[in-house]
Amino acid sequence: MSVASLVVAVVVSQNYQGYPVAPRTTGMGGAATALGRGVGNSFYNPASIAWGDKELVGDVSGNLFAGSLTSLSSQFGLETEAPRFSVQIIPSNLSLEWRGLKLGPLSLSDRWGLGVSVVAPFDVVLGSLVSSPDRSALVMVDSTERVYAISNTVAYQLTDELGIGLSLVAMYRQYDAIAIVDRYDENAFETAMLKQSRKSISHGLSVGAQWRPASGFRAGLSVRFPVTSVFGFGDDHGRATVRVAGVPELARDVVDRRVEARYEQPWRFNLGLAWERERAFALAADVSVYTPLTYVSERDADTGATLQVTHLLPVVNFAVGAEFFVGGHGLRTGFFSDHSPVPDDGAVESPRVNRYGGTFSFDLERKLYRTEIGVLLSIGSVRSSTSDVASGTFQRIETSGTEFRGILTYSSTLKFF
Repeated sequence: MSVASLVVAVVVSQNYQGYPVAPRTTGMGGAATALGRGVGNSFYNPASIAWGDKELVGDVSGNLFAGSLTSLSSQFGLETEAPRFSVQIIPSNLSLEWRGLKLGPLSLSDRWGLGVSVVAPFDVVLGSLVSSPDRSALVMVDSTERVYAISNTVAYQLTDELGIGLSLVAMYRQYDAIAIVDRYDENAFETAMLKQSRKSISHGLSVGAQWRPASGFRAGLSVRFPVTSVFGFGDDHGRATVRVAGVPELARDVVDRRVEARYEQPWRFNLGLAWERERAFALAADVSVYTPLTYVSERDADTGATLQVTHLLPVVNFAVGAEFFVGGHGLRTGFFSDHSPVPDDGAVESPRVNRYGGTFSFDLERKLYRTEIGVLLSIGSVRSSTSDVASGTFQRIETSGTEFRGILTYSSTLKFF
């Protein structure tokens, strides 16, 4: 075994959307392409702010608490059960929106909507611990991945029924991981540790339209062009040592490498239909399509050699939601899918998790603010594969299991003036 061979074993690529974001949408399962309003919904459709409030408005949305319990069955010589539990705080959305603009000689009518939104598509901590049947080898991997997106959006009402919008998106990704492998027999003990750090900045463009006739019918369409890397940097630090009976400890392998990291996302097409009676009820359905993508995700910064090629599968997700008003308060519920783009082909990849989830929320509305509180529950099938680097045989290791997630969500909309 060598640290160089261990480098390729620590790879993370997450689902595109782990939970809904933005007010109202959080309780309707993410069905916002046709129905969503406000800059917080520009994640789904930039045209959403064409019908925003005619004043300066701020949205703060987030997930107060996220808990997950995963039971994994790993094939490492023999089948072993490895349940794990994790808790995290996940920011979701922070946005500012205003209609029209009067700034000295510059003036825009109320048909213009302007906004900026900071969205956190995911913030994920993963950990795994696998041992061989005879306990002679142990593999531990811990990783943290954070992705944040900033959207600058402009929208315009072409008519009282039709609005269009455009968003410029900048995305920041940070990924850190540590892998430790220990292996011993009656004659020798060897250990290897690898630390990886990756940071990258990407950019993209989204366009969208919403049609909102007075009859209550709603339709929306949005297209996000590929999100591509502007630049990225990172490093690998690895050490492997071996202690042989009767022989002093010797360094066996060393890795210190600068890496050009890249992070990209494919085309995304959102189509939504809805029916709405203001302050009475609403029904909405969305379909999201992501195209396949293959790109060089890592290069050696010094030699330019390709270190890793990432393959992403096409993904189709759906979301449906409903809204009812009781005593002036909105009650919302929804259902969504969150399928993984990670191939299930035996390559060294992160877990492939296909989730199905349900949401429920209610709002408390006052004159100057509206607060929405909800819950999201999901279940997903987990499957991954990697190589048995501990034994040096690179035999394939299969892992499968079930993931349960529970998330408390909140959102507050403040009207500044």
